[in-house]
Amino acid sequence: AAGNAFFAEELVACCPGELGDDLGRVLRMRLEQLDDVSQRVVRAVAIGGRQVGHELLWAVTALPEDELDRALQSAIDHHTLELTPSGDYALRHALVGEAVLATLLPGQRRRLHRAYAASLAHDPGLAPASELARHAAASGDLATAITAARAAGESALAMGGAREALALFESVLGWMDESDPARDEVTLAAARAAAVA
Repeated sequence: AAGNAFFAEELVACCPGELGDDLGRVLRMRLEQLDDVSQRVVRAVAIGGRQVGHELLWAVTALPEDELDRALQSAIDHHTLELTPSGDYALRHALVGEAVLATLLPGQRRRLHRAYAASLAHDPGLAPASELARHAAASGDLATAITAARAAGESALAMGGAREALALFESVLGWMDESDPARDEVTLAAARAAAVA
């Protein structure tokens, strides 16, 4: 409910655990009013998370820049996407994101996550390493996810983000094989983060 407590209570009361059919249908109709390219861009933003920068979105969608601009403008005009104060793109509301994600098949999700992971591996400056870890894990590339999440965890710990570091190290432990020789090292890093937190 994007922070609106009353709306959150009403959503839980009417449809615990998932977006209600009627509301979901209305939100999907808004998406269907967009042309195919704009829908593709909105789906990429939905997979991207809270907000996505222009350069990263361009890399992920692999669209010509003028075509991407037209699609973004159309999605903004239809009140599906919005510009953030930092100049990134975000879905207008969290519920729109849920509705958009509900339209994606598992293969579509994996392909979009794979495109994000490839773009972030090629240009790490487009987003934090934790984003590379998230997308790599969702696309099934656990080796890349583990490496990126460990780097992100160490960075978070060095910057005073012990809770974030702990969450990242715990994710790494969940992705690693029990017999992985690096497991002890990650366990110690997680314990260090837990102690600081």
